[in-house]
Amino acid sequence: NAIQALVNQKLGYGGGASVGVGSNIRIGYNAKDLNTGAFYAPFVYNTVYRVLEISGRRVVFGNAAGAVIGATDIGNVSLA
Repeated sequence: NAIQALVNQKLGYGGGASVGVGSNIRIGYNAKDLNTGAFYAPFVYNTVYRVLEISGRRVVFGNAAGAVIGATDIGNVSLA
């Protein structure tokens, strides 16, 4: 996890400080879905999503229509 955090930081992922509900975000490579514990499909990392909900460090994200795609740690997201 520590190594992945460093990689995400180098790639510009992770801060999360200015991410809020309604923000357009990208998911960092090798981020895991908090619901399943599994890694996302490769296309997820190349797609822009909208933040639907934030609770603590949990970020629920989805498409522009509001459909939920998944949830991940805020450290795995960056503004798009």
